[in-house]
Amino acid sequence: MCNPIEGCFSSLKSKIKSYLAMRHRQMMEVVEFATLTQARMALLEAALQDS
Repeated sequence: MCNPIEGCFSSLKSKIKSYLAMRHRQMMEVVEFATLTQARMALLEAALQDS
């Protein structure tokens, strides 16, 4: 039997991956952030809100 949480997480992960693939250049640029890690975290948060 499939765990419903696993299906939900898989779907969310798929949507985040496609969001990040479309914004690859934005992920590599550090424009308004001090570090690359901060820029990527902000992009991941935006991807989560968009999903």
